[in-house]
Amino acid sequence: MATIPQPKKHDEAAKKQHLIPRCYVKPWYIGSSESVWTYNKKEKYHSGVNSEWDIERRNIERILQINGFHDIKAGSLCMPEDAEHEIFDDILQFDVTCNGKKLKTALEWSLAYSDFNQWIIKDTNGVTFTPDEKVALKEYLDNTRWVYIETEWSKAYENQWHDFINQIESKAKALSFGKQQIGKTPQDISQDEFKKLIKYSVVFDWRSLEGNEIFNEIQDVLYRLMPLRTINIPEGERIHKEDKTAEDEIRHNLILQAFTRYLQNDSGWMKTIETFCVSNCSLSIWLTDLNHPFITSDNPSFSEKKSDGKQRNYFVALPTMLISYESGNPNEYTINCATLDQVLDLNKKIAQNGQLLIVQSDTYDIKCLF
Repeated sequence: MATIPQPKKHDEAAKKQHLIPRCYVKPWYIGSSESVWTYNKKEKYHSGVNSEWDIERRNIERILQINGFHDIKAGSLCMPEDAEHEIFDDILQFDVTCNGKKLKTALEWSLAYSDFNQWIIKDTNGVTFTPDEKVALKEYLDNTRWVYIETEWSKAYENQWHDFINQIESKAKALSFGKQQIGKTPQDISQDEFKKLIKYSVVFDWRSLEGNEIFNEIQDVLYRLMPLRTINIPEGERIHKEDKTAEDEIRHNLILQAFTRYLQNDSGWMKTIETFCVSNCSLSIWLTDLNHPFITSDNPSFSEKKSDGKQRNYFVALPTMLISYESGNPNEYTINCATLDQVLDLNKKIAQNGQLLIVQSDTYDIKCLF
């Protein structure tokens, strides 16, 4: 009888995986709870006509997350070499034929996984699997997951976020308003801190459900040429339950590929964007107070086209600090004390670019943002 290993479920890694991490949202928490005040623009705002304006209290465990979003499993289009080893090394001793073709490598197994019912499987003695053994193997493959992306986000970025961003705010508050030089004095924002701010901005931009604007534009062109949105994936064949069409699945896997390259090798599309911004952009830090805070959303890092056609990027860092950067001298940065009108204008931009808005109080005037 074939010995099927236990699935590698990795119970130590989260299954509810936050696209925007809890450590980021924490400054907007209601007191010591893990809840925030939210406005669901997607459901309640209707271009000002018959809109609903009520604010809801939501637990952070129920928002900004998707089950298993960062997991790579058997059948995933994105299959890094480390994931191949994690998922398939313990079962490659079995002989598998699918539709007359012998599957020899982990990648071949994964690509053929949607046709699992057609697999003819033999154990190391050449004995064909019983129906129960085949069910056990499918259970192993369905439940084994490569969790590197989820765990690495925590180690590389989330665990450092609180101390880093509060240090930046403390430095900015101690400096004079106006233009400053990167790293001119020990009190200034250093070159490494500037790079890290850009890095976090890029990470949050890509991790939001809205996604990176440049990536989205490329995908839109691709899908106009190939109408993959019309190809539905049967529910039982979806690797990720939220990927309902071929377009959803391809987009999701390209994002996972980008995350893997960035986290493993500091390379790929995300690194290209980060490097360009560090080399060509000038930073502005906008400060306010908790009496007139910045809101945030499910898309805290976003960009807009200015009237001259150039791009300006925004990153809501804290209720009391927002970062913007655009084409300019990368050796200079500006500290700004935002006026009430500027806070409102920036909050309107945040509201325009997000779907789930997070505000500081249940008495916040949502109407003023539209």
